[in-house]
Amino acid sequence: MFNPNTTTPLKDVLAHYVATISIQKRSYKTEACRIKALTDILGEHSLSDVTPAHVAAFRDKRLSTPHPRTPEKTVGPSTVKLELMLLSHVFSTAITEWGMDHLVNPVLKIRKPKTPPGRSRRLSPEEEKKILRAAIRHPNHELYAIIVLALETAMRQGEILALLWENVSWKKRTVFLPHTESPLLS
Repeated sequence: MFNPNTTTPLKDVLAHYVATISIQKRSYKTEACRIKALTDILGEHSLSDVTPAHVAAFRDKRLSTPHPRTPEKTVGPSTVKLELMLLSHVFSTAITEWGMDHLVNPVLKIRKPKTPPGRSRRLSPEEEKKILRAAIRHPNHELYAIIVLALETAMRQGEILALLWENVSWKKRTVFLPHTESPLLS
């Protein structure tokens, strides 16, 4: 049984969090990557030694870290904000579930990075025609139907590929998406 205390290194707490909490989530792999970034920078500190100044330094360092896939760019504010939210949840879990009610969540005391406004990219009518023409000529005859479904519903690739016949209602002309990022689609 894991019994952390204030001198427990954050890296051990993060490892336990991944093994017991993250593992139960659909976003396990993504969360494990975020935990790695937190561990690499803050992992050597003991749980009670992590201060808002440490968390702010983590934020600033991550915002200047080259992006792993596009080194000419840096890690984006949205990524850093998600990492900070995860760290905050780790501290909240330690406080509420692991009996460390004397601990203070240092993430709550720092500024979070401002995230840029979301982008909205729509296909032009010409682009849509080109895609549909190419799809109808494609050897896989189901591709055309998949693209029409995507265009008409704005479903993501993963949502379309995960569709099950039991979630399709031909009478109502609806599809139920049990797992989706967008609450509007479920």
